[in-house]
Amino acid sequence: MVVLTNPGERVMIPDFGVGVRRYLFENATQQLFDEIEQRINQQARVYLPYISIKSVRFLSESNDFTETQLAPSSLANYMYISIRYTILSANVRDTLILQI
Repeated sequence: MVVLTNPGERVMIPDFGVGVRRYLFENATQQLFDEIEQRINQQARVYLPYISIKSVRFLSESNDFTETQLAPSSLANYMYISIRYTILSANVRDTLILQI
């Protein structure tokens, strides 16, 4: 919810949200990926203190897909964000893959 929510969208919490959809039509550069990753980590620290973000990856046709269940052919015209995290209290690890 934090990743897909645009800042200002939540009533009474104007800073809540990463707003990744607004980056969809930007040029896919390392600088853009770094900015999104920084925003995801910052929002998780503030609004999801019970999880720890281990890694944020941006999937494209050139990435290695051995860790995901996505086929390279399914990546055309989309941006995929893979977020590996741990729920601290339960020591549960998982990966969230978002299609944007």
